[in-house]
Amino acid sequence: MIRLKDGFTVRNIAGEYMALPVGENIATFNGTVVLNEVSAFIIEKLKQPLSEDELIKMLLSEYDVDEQTAQKDVKELLKKLDGYGMLEKIV
Repeated sequence: MIRLKDGFTVRNIAGEYMALPVGENIATFNGTVVLNEVSAFIIEKLKQPLSEDELIKMLLSEYDVDEQTAQKDVKELLKKLDGYGMLEKIV
């Protein structure tokens, strides 16, 4: 299970989705992450602990996308978010 770390939020600013640090995280996270609509959807879902498979199922039910593309997109986004230090693993 994974989830978005505390200290991040998603905002739609002038038609662009952005992941922004909030609170104490503002001082330690340098910048914002610009997102597309699908990435913003996934990050919003990650406010609660979920498995990768659960995220893929949610993506399939929300968007007109095939399973292979959904799996690839979820894996790539999770890898990027983890690289930014935005995710935490729940045991």
